[in-house]
Amino acid sequence: MVNRLFLSLGIIPFLAVGIALSSTQAVATDTGIIPKVTTVQPTPHRFSLAIPWFGQVQPTQAVTIAARSAGTITTLEANDGAMVHKDDLLFTLGGREIASRRRDLNIQLHSAQQRLKLAQKNLKIRQAMVNERLSSNELFNGARQTVAQATTRLSAVTQALALFDAAIRIRAPINGVFTERTVNIGQYVVSGAILAKVINPNHVRIEASIFPPSGIVLQGLPITIRGAANEKERHGTVQQRFPEANAAGAVRIWIIGDELAGLRPGTRISGQLAGASHRALAIPSAAIARDEQGSAFVFVQTKQGLRKRAIQTGLVDHSWVEVTSGLTRSERVVATGAYELLYGDFSRIYQAPD
Repeated sequence: MVNRLFLSLGIIPFLAVGIALSSTQAVATDTGIIPKVTTVQPTPHRFSLAIPWFGQVQPTQAVTIAARSAGTITTLEANDGAMVHKDDLLFTLGGREIASRRRDLNIQLHSAQQRLKLAQKNLKIRQAMVNERLSSNELFNGARQTVAQATTRLSAVTQALALFDAAIRIRAPINGVFTERTVNIGQYVVSGAILAKVINPNHVRIEASIFPPSGIVLQGLPITIRGAANEKERHGTVQQRFPEANAAGAVRIWIIGDELAGLRPGTRISGQLAGASHRALAIPSAAIARDEQGSAFVFVQTKQGLRKRAIQTGLVDHSWVEVTSGLTRSERVVATGAYELLYGDFSRIYQAPD
């Protein structure tokens, strides 16, 4: 009769000198069925580098709204974060300076209008006198030149008044989101003061921080962007990597792509960068036990028994772990019970494989 040898974790020290392996069957005991220690061989598996990142949506098309004249903010026509259309009224300027300037321009406009009327009336008189041979052509030409000058003056004043109205009625330069407002109603601003921005939500990028492995070229790599729970997954591409890293070792990148359109500027967002894929030896994660220092160990099946061996691991893909050193493809390792073997959990008894 074939002798059977059962491996009990209560005699784990004997593993150092090896255990004779003779059976692959589970057997019944008073406490139930003794589980069999199963073994597996490392197998080639394709791993893809996935690096997490986090960042913030930034607009790439933004127009700064600035005051073109000094004055007091008298009206605010758009709510913060609201969509506005080109030429929508955003602010109105008023106050004493504005009123004084308008009064001066109105006076100039009235004067130019009266001057043109008089010049035109004089030109008609000169025309009639020339027809009656009561005036010379030289005087008629002088009257016509005076009309031209009065017309030019009126045009200049009218244009100045239109520019003044445009300066105190501040409108949206593009379609977009009204944001980053810096002023309130009743606040005095100087000419050139920044009032707000209008950004185009369809032209955005993501500025992100990432901890890439050394030597990896990030430009052009595909990016996965996670949205809210009810939003679809988006995709983009690394446009640029900045050479400086922060104190924690993270580097900045810009992410672009058509699918970014519609992301709200200022939104904090995260995702993964997909690096190059490669095939490597892998074993199930359950076959690996780690000690307090994080070192990885497996139990290798040999002719003398099960041997504990340190290995180096790499990428993880769900339940598969890349083995970068310490195992060959022809060897077999314990697939279940690795932690019990490492830490001597005597509450379980395992049957050794052949």
